[in-house]
Amino acid sequence: MKKHLILLVFLLFSTFCFAQNNLEKLENNYKNAKNDTEKAYSLLKLGIYHDNKEPQKALNYVKKGLEIAYKNKDNDNIILGERYLGMIYFNQNNYTDAIKHNKIVLDYAQETLKNTPKKEENKRKKLIFDQASTYNALGGNNVEIQNNPLSLEYFYKSIELYKSIDYFDEIIDVNMNIGVLFHNQKDYKKALYYFDLANTDAEKTNNYSSIASISMNIANTYYAQNLYDKALITNQKAYKIVTENIDAPATKANILVGIGLAYSGLNEYDKALINYEDANIFYQKINDQTSILNILILKSDILRNTKKYSASENEVDKALILAQEINNDYFLKQIYQLQMKLFLQTNQPEKEEKATNNYKILEEKIRKKKTDAILYELETKYETKQKEQQITFLGREKRIQSLEIEKNIFEIKNKSIALDFADLENLRKQDTIKLKNLSLEKSSTEIAFQKAENEAKAKKIQLSAQEIALKNAEIQNANLQKIILGVSALALLGVALFVFSRFRLARAKQQITEQKLVQERQQADILRIQTILDTQEKERSRIADELHDGLGAEISSLKMMSEKIAFKYQSEPLIQENLAKLSLKSKETVDTMRQIVWAMSENHNQLEDLVNYLQDYAHLYLSENNLKISFQRPQKYKNQMLTFEQRHNIFLTFKEILHNIVKHANAQNVAISIKIDKNIQIFVQDDGVGIAPEKISKFGNGLKNLQKRMSIIAGVFNIQAYLPTGTQAQILMPLVQNI
Repeated sequence: MKKHLILLVFLLFSTFCFAQNNLEKLENNYKNAKNDTEKAYSLLKLGIYHDNKEPQKALNYVKKGLEIAYKNKDNDNIILGERYLGMIYFNQNNYTDAIKHNKIVLDYAQETLKNTPKKEENKRKKLIFDQASTYNALGGNNVEIQNNPLSLEYFYKSIELYKSIDYFDEIIDVNMNIGVLFHNQKDYKKALYYFDLANTDAEKTNNYSSIASISMNIANTYYAQNLYDKALITNQKAYKIVTENIDAPATKANILVGIGLAYSGLNEYDKALINYEDANIFYQKINDQTSILNILILKSDILRNTKKYSASENEVDKALILAQEINNDYFLKQIYQLQMKLFLQTNQPEKEEKATNNYKILEEKIRKKKTDAILYELETKYETKQKEQQITFLGREKRIQSLEIEKNIFEIKNKSIALDFADLENLRKQDTIKLKNLSLEKSSTEIAFQKAENEAKAKKIQLSAQEIALKNAEIQNANLQKIILGVSALALLGVALFVFSRFRLARAKQQITEQKLVQERQQADILRIQTILDTQEKERSRIADELHDGLGAEISSLKMMSEKIAFKYQSEPLIQENLAKLSLKSKETVDTMRQIVWAMSENHNQLEDLVNYLQDYAHLYLSENNLKISFQRPQKYKNQMLTFEQRHNIFLTFKEILHNIVKHANAQNVAISIKIDKNIQIFVQDDGVGIAPEKISKFGNGLKNLQKRMSIIAGVFNIQAYLPTGTQAQILMPLVQNI
């Protein structure tokens, strides 16, 4: 069901866009291609035409087309071909290669967009569209490897890019994919919210194809919640929309499968088979091998449920051959699971063992693929972060170099000013020489005056004027010297201040740069560690789901079989006794497995979840053993998350205390109280016989094991015996505030 949901958009897209292309026409286009560009494009179209029919042939065509495109540096066909490769690998469950080729699309689209002039608006829009659709595809890839936070990030980027070019119909598909993501997380409320959001936009534009797809997803969400009546009505509504408005055989077939699933859930198997057969007719017409395989598996399961084992085995054998031909791991896994159930019911142990081994090998292969894809995504993200940091560092280096150039220019200007001062000094010296010459002329004049005193009277007025002019020149020269000295002092002071300030600024910038680099490295480390922790938590949840859905169901089936055999051999006491032990051990195994699944699930990591589980377990276990119980618990809880180790060890310690009371205490009443402040404290008090001091050594190993278990999570286990009034046990663990 999960795979059917997330593949829905891709199946519709590939079928709707390419199934109507006539194969003969595509081959003629290739033969008549006028140049390499047309030849590469025709090969890519031939490849995507064969995707759901002959995957290997599809790969060969696309790779040949890409070889021509890369040889001619044809970016448009490179982007198209890499996108097709991503789709083909996705349909083959090869998520690592799908992610790899989708990221190549992003790189080429972004680089081409940078080099495309703004006036070429249509080409720029197409390149933005390529990026948006690729982010949407990457979101789908990461949903399959359960990297849900990164999936949401890609989906939101896709919506942002589609909005920037007004492609609102494509946003409908992205919102539908987000709904599928929440469906797979079993958050059905959010899933229905995004499906309704997509449906509202589709109805505005009468996009009947999208309306039908959304209705199918809504029906699948109802089906997952066992609301089979609602699923049936919603699928029937979708079928009516398609029949009345669009010619889409693949869509009709997909809806008929949904109707069949709803009837199967309602145990109306005959109606379910009729709808599967009708869907198969459509799939045969369009030669959709993947969907034909799905029909074979669904029919085989119904025949098994109705005890038509021979017919069921025939159908599952056909499915196995087809799944191996198209190399579809997802459906192979379903087939092996179906074989295991079928051969168990028909008592074929050798075939059952073979199917079980095949299932384990395939499960390990799928797990490795998902792990490889997650690691590739993490490595790519980390390398991108390093490149961004390197670019930032180079930008800072360039800024520093620019400042150095400015500094050199300023120094050159200062040298120019110094040369100007030197010129002024030369002028001053020249004026001084002139002044000395004037002084010499004055002396000559005075001597001449003494020799020609009679003639001096006539020139006295002229001489006085010259003396006044001389004094004015001396005053001006003195003022000029003062001005030159003042300007020189100010210039030197300014240069000194500037150099000092630039030194301090450079030093401060260097310190800030170093601090930022340290912070960025720390943030990158924290992000990487957090991502690894999130991945581990998701993996625990996945294992818990697998345990619950797979192993739990099989053990329950084993218990039911033992009870049936016991009923059949009522007259054989020895067989009855052994089967009773087997049934009891199966029940205990299921209970233990459920406790482990509960502790591992990320859906139960709140403190209040732990208290609820302890209360439910205590009431069930003690009431089964005829003990009265009182349970006191807090009314309010901190928003406190607990790790798997904390939940698991506290529960096992609590369980062992109750087991000891039932086994040894001979008690009638048990009082349990839980207190929460900076610690969580659990007190368990019984009114049994207590433990004498000389007998404590008898229980020494068990008590030490409980103390050791609590010490693993920095907790404490204490016990106090009150002879003859019972025993009190205490569990204490510090609570660390969530950051």
